[in-house]
Amino acid sequence: MKKKQIKDMQPYAPSFIVRQDMKIIDMVKIIIEHPETHNLCVVDQDDQLTGLINRQRIFQAVFCHHIAAASIVNQLFTLISSETASDLLITHSCSIGEDALIEEAIKMMIEHQVEQLPILDAHGRMLGFFTAEMLLKGWLTNGLSDITGRRHI
Repeated sequence: MKKKQIKDMQPYAPSFIVRQDMKIIDMVKIIIEHPETHNLCVVDQDDQLTGLINRQRIFQAVFCHHIAAASIVNQLFTLISSETASDLLITHSCSIGEDALIEEAIKMMIEHQVEQLPILDAHGRMLGFFTAEMLLKGWLTNGLSDITGRRHI
């Protein structure tokens, strides 16, 4: 049985693309208008993914004045001085290509303790998200061997 790739699980979960200079207030509007959104994908002028911003980080930036002064000073300073997407993005996020095996995605999601992986094309542009929900729906419908293409006994 052929091992399945990420592209075999289309359609992907949608991604919301923001530019590096987008203001926090505009990101908050996206989160409110699309409450199912967990991450915003920050791209540069060439549409290359530069990082992600999760809802928690935006929440912290908006309400950072409620953080105790005894908390990590560097984090507090970053949040207080944040104005745009590039100020808040998390650059050490993991991503996956659509030609990668589903097994690789599962391992990566478990290892990095994430529920979503950005899917990038060969040029580093966002195609969408590969999610734990997609995997669980596939497992309920078809069983694990049909999702990964690998037979489990």
